[in-house]
Amino acid sequence: MLINEVETLLNLSKKSIRYYESEGLIKPERNKYNDYRTYTKNDIETLKKIKLLRELDVSIEEIKKLFKGTITLKECLNSRISKIETYEKNLKGIKFMCKELSENNNNFKDLDIDKYLTHINKLRKEGFIMNTKKDEKSKKIFGALLSGITFSLIFITFIALISYFQFTGKDNIPWIIYLVIILFLLTPVISIGFNIVERIKEIKGGEEDEASKY
Repeated sequence: MLINEVETLLNLSKKSIRYYESEGLIKPERNKYNDYRTYTKNDIETLKKIKLLRELDVSIEEIKKLFKGTITLKECLNSRISKIETYEKNLKGIKFMCKELSENNNNFKDLDIDKYLTHINKLRKEGFIMNTKKDEKSKKIFGALLSGITFSLIFITFIALISYFQFTGKDNIPWIIYLVIILFLLTPVISIGFNIVERIKEIKGGEEDEASKY
């Protein structure tokens, strides 16, 4: 099975699949005729396991230990449960704080901020961060769209200007040259559109910029 087929089957981005390969979690064979990666049934099953564990927010380092046999699945998941319980405890503290603020502080201007900030800072030092993965993905998708549209508009503006002078000016350039110029300017626009789609798929896949996370 080729990487495109694996991507479709498992809903994993190519970048994620290659990242897992670079981390030594899978070792696809190479086709001796064209050097393409070919993924076996075992590779697919391994990627399914990795995807499940990543959905449970198990780190790549923990997954590596599972593959090496230095920790058991039970130890791995018990560690994850412990972290979830700690997070839930801290989340309850945040919920209590919100209730207390809502019930005891009707006037925003008179809010006693120091008491609450001290508690928030303590939680941050302990590593507690509100889960904002969805917001981060939305911001990254928006950023990819914004940059792509901006660069596309630059090329489209050139196309519009050239077309305007071509159809309204007296000294027109030969039509064959005009068409070559337009095709030349359209190529990066199409390429940008394709790259935006691929980037959004990578972001939604959840493994973009993996190396920076672990």
